[in-house]
Amino acid sequence: MTHEPYPDSGIQQELASQISAGADFIQLHGLLSQYKRRGLTAEEIAHVLEQLRSSVVSESGEDRVLEVLDVVRGFCTPHLKLW
Repeated sequence: MTHEPYPDSGIQQELASQISAGADFIQLHGLLSQYKRRGLTAEEIAHVLEQLRSSVVSESGEDRVLEVLDVVRGFCTPHLKLW
């Protein structure tokens, strides 16, 4: 599968929408799993999440971004690890 060095803004918009809608950790983990199955790398998703983090306005939204970013970077329990 060929894709751009970094995913388009559609993924960022999708993650932003889910986070602002109050998606829980399990829902977001499922979304990350879909991205992995589509061939996206942890680096690509981490880049998107870092960009998203700078635009989140609520503290709870930033906390959720950081929580998901931990999973992408592998700072989680083994059963939650994706990459």
